[in-house]
Amino acid sequence: MYTTTRQGFIAVLVFCCFQSLLSGQCPPLEPISGPSILQICYNDTITYTIPNSGPANLVWNIVTSPPFSAIIVGSTMGESVIVRPFEECTAQLCATPTNPCYGNTPVCLDITMEAPPVLDDDPPNLTVCAGEVVEYYWSGNGTHYVWFCYNPAIGAPYTGTGDLVFVAVNNGNAPAFSGMLVSSYQGDCQGEGEVWGIVVLPTPSSINQPSDVAVCGGASVSVPFVPAGNSVVHWMNSNPAIGLPASGTGNLNFTAATTPGIHTATITATPMVEHCAADPVTFQITVTNPSVYDPPNLTVCAGEPVSMAFTGPGIAPIYTWTNNNPAIGLGPSGTGDIAFTTAGVTTTQIGTITVGVTEDGCTGPPQTFTVTVKPLPQVQPQANQILCAGDELKVSFVSTPLGATFTWTNNNPATGLAASGSGNIATPTENVSQPTTSTVTVTPLLNGCTGPPLSFEVTVNPLPTLAPPPDRTVCG
Repeated sequence: MYTTTRQGFIAVLVFCCFQSLLSGQCPPLEPISGPSILQICYNDTITYTIPNSGPANLVWNIVTSPPFSAIIVGSTMGESVIVRPFEECTAQLCATPTNPCYGNTPVCLDITMEAPPVLDDDPPNLTVCAGEVVEYYWSGNGTHYVWFCYNPAIGAPYTGTGDLVFVAVNNGNAPAFSGMLVSSYQGDCQGEGEVWGIVVLPTPSSINQPSDVAVCGGASVSVPFVPAGNSVVHWMNSNPAIGLPASGTGNLNFTAATTPGIHTATITATPMVEHCAADPVTFQITVTNPSVYDPPNLTVCAGEPVSMAFTGPGIAPIYTWTNNNPAIGLGPSGTGDIAFTTAGVTTTQIGTITVGVTEDGCTGPPQTFTVTVKPLPQVQPQANQILCAGDELKVSFVSTPLGATFTWTNNNPATGLAASGSGNIATPTENVSQPTTSTVTVTPLLNGCTGPPLSFEVTVNPLPTLAPPPDRTVCG
């Protein structure tokens, strides 16, 4: 037991002494071989080596600022390692020997990794119309730029250098897509490529030129836009008074408005695929709603002239009318405006006039009004009056029909009657010295109608007087 333990201790002691002797005998490691200043290129890798360092059993590591700006690719052990940088940074690459003969002090190299060639701005994705000019202008720290188009059917070449300018092409009916790639270079150093996409919309299908439309209010209007093909038709309406909204899509289907008047709208229809538009077409829709302004009711006297001009919002309307009571002096029917002289009725007569209107084959709603004709009052005849001076003049007036009021004039107030007055007459005559005559004219008024005047005479005779006889002297 003692012997075994003693032998193991001696073996350990011999090994430690051997190792101590070796650590002072291994040659020093050479510096790391590889660039200390480099420009980063796309997918580039750099090999760093410490020559003749195989026995050292090196372990490599890299520390970057910012962190993880470069990494070791593959094995971290051996005489050399592969470093892949990603972005501008500073790094320290170190190799540490694991063979005790070399000690444990690492060999390090400070590395500056300069910025790769890059674009100032990422290319934007675009959706363009066929026939549109597409332009990309590059700027950045590169000396030149190389781009690729993976679908040259959109109009761009497969590859090229410098700025990218082309006319978009789409010969089909569906959107065409291509992925794009551009890379900047400084000499032979390529920066990381920028990827984007371009969608080229097809040319919208054209539509047939619609004819102008003329309809009456309330009619159904249908205007199909054919062929629409791959397009959606967007339309604008200049006058929503026709019954159609100001804008919309698809075919036109609506009921014409019944607002009085003639309403004309200009329709502009444009076939579009998304924001791409073909040539628009324009046409007009005219909606006609004839109407006549409501005429006022009229009340007139017999024998008066009547005129009524019909008007409305149309351009050239035609008016027709009917009269249910020709006794007023107007015929049973006619066209155009009304002008007539009322009949000499003896009782009140009412005619109802119905006016219709048409224009461009469209018929509007009728309007009605009345014409009321009132008879003229007549004064019953009066006998001439012969009175003695101082007698009372009494005259009562009666009208046909009854109910009239009266005004009168007297051309000779010397008879005792005033020059004018109203109503019946009751007044004493003057004490005239000789026969005196005046003419009294009476005018009746009933319901606003003035009848024909009637005249009669008033004669006032003086009273007889007896002259005193002369004195006489006679003989008995």
